Amino acid sequence: MTNDVDTCIERVRLAGYRITTEPKDVVLDSVPPYPLRIAFFEGPLGEEIEILMEK
Repeated sequence: MTNDVDTCIERVRLAGYRITTEPKDVVLDSVPPYPLRIAFFEGPLGEEIEILMEK
């Protein structure tokens, strides 16, 4: 978890990693609803890494 998904993704991009899902807002279907900002990128071993923050 981070406090700034967009800045983290820009740093990941500058490091040369492939962004698989650009930062976007989502709301988890829960009670109460849980708003998040998320993004995904491909790690150094090809693994998918998620970055998220509470909104």
